[in-house]
Amino acid sequence: MQKNEQLKILFVDSDKTNINQFISCFGSEYYVFPALSAPDAYDIFQRHGDIGMVLTEQNIEGYSGVELIERIHGKNEMVIGIIITTAIDVSDLLDAVNKGRVFHYILKPWGRDQLRMVLDQAGELLRKTRDCQLTREKLANTNKILTAENTRLKASEGHLHHLAAHLLTVHEQERNRIAVKLQSELGEALGEFKRDISSAKQQLHQGKEAGVEEQLKMMSASLNRLVDEVNRLSTSLNLGIIDELGLDAALEKLVATFSRHYRLHCSFEPVEINRFFSAYRQRVIYRLFQESLINVVKHAEATRIKIDMQNLDGDIIIRITDNGKGFAVGDVMLRSADIRGIGLSAMAERARMLAGKMEIISKPGQGTSVVFVLPADASEDDSSASWIDGSLQFI
Repeated sequence: MQKNEQLKILFVDSDKTNINQFISCFGSEYYVFPALSAPDAYDIFQRHGDIGMVLTEQNIEGYSGVELIERIHGKNEMVIGIIITTAIDVSDLLDAVNKGRVFHYILKPWGRDQLRMVLDQAGELLRKTRDCQLTREKLANTNKILTAENTRLKASEGHLHHLAAHLLTVHEQERNRIAVKLQSELGEALGEFKRDISSAKQQLHQGKEAGVEEQLKMMSASLNRLVDEVNRLSTSLNLGIIDELGLDAALEKLVATFSRHYRLHCSFEPVEINRFFSAYRQRVIYRLFQESLINVVKHAEATRIKIDMQNLDGDIIIRITDNGKGFAVGDVMLRSADIRGIGLSAMAERARMLAGKMEIISKPGQGTSVVFVLPADASEDDSSASWIDGSLQFI
């Protein structure tokens, strides 16, 4: 019969004959650890902590069998304790049995069948007890995981609330900014244009054609500036430029416009990526560029920006580096979302929507590099794009 490693027995008896008899009867079924005294038995238990049952004589050298079991329970309360005793000692054991410290007692001389029945019962109890313990441990571990996940979800929920509130704020700010821009820049330009027309009319009535020609040149220059401003504003608001030019050309035009408008030196080394992404993902990438560039203007105090792109083993790598003031990445990321702002979170979210990732490399006084790794074969559902264009900051 194969031994069951889960059922190891410590058998304690001051008589070697009894020990040999027990091993002869059950040694093929259990791993038996023999001991002649209580101290020896306790020492064996400490060295073999996976012992599941203790069968001990009550009147044993060192201290009683009940006391030995109690000491072992102090180390492992799941151990099954069985006392072997004479009829005279039974009254002394009833209290220990009633209090659950001893599973069973057996009278001397014990018979093989009787003892086998007790061992079978004890073994079944031990297996169930161990199963319950394992289940409790699994439940505790699962509860720990669920608690951590709940904490993470609550943090994510808080971040989403902050993001939603910020989007509403950005929408309102953009409306106000566009209204101010239309009134201040376009309104002034149109007003000036109207004045120039009136002046030209007056000069024509007065026969001053040479002055009219010079006035028309000035009006043409003003009109060109006005058209450029309208086109720039239109490009910020509408991504039709991607449909018209393709993503590659649209990005080059975006960087050129950004460089000219903010008077920054922008070095751009593009690679062809248009064919690797769906129309939806091309728009997300365009907005990712916009968000990254405007973040430099708002926070970096930079004078130069370098943009590198490469196609590496099926991933599109985009690195945007500035020579600005830099920052301690760890310190900033530990701040709450309302203090940290939404820029970095929005950039990371756009990268995630492309099944990619974002890495920030920066130190105070040493500029900043933001690296995006975007899988060229990403396949997320384009239907998730409905809110994308709502969180833009136009340049």
